Amino acid sequence: MDYIIDKNILIAIELLKSDGYEAYIVGGAIRDLILDLPINDYDIASNITLEKAIELFSNYKIQLYSNKRTLGVRINHTFFELSPFKGLTIEDDLL
Repeated sequence: MDYIIDKNILIAIELLKSDGYEAYIVGGAIRDLILDLPINDYDIASNITLEKAIELFSNYKIQLYSNKRTLGVRINHTFFELSPFKGLTIEDDLL
């Protein structure tokens, strides 16, 4: 099967990138792509702060999780979790 990234996830990534931020799909979605499975769970890692993310996605339904490290966002029918990098770069997060 050929699965594509949900168009609403691409909207979120473009919104982040057009505002000058990096954005990467991470986690289970990547596993599912590799295994050629339908993607049911999207996570995005970015160098945006949560405060800026709340502003950037203010036109959408958002929820700041109690851990205060992750923002849940719904664009149309698609839900994803957005987390700032734990380090300064995505490479730092992978180490």
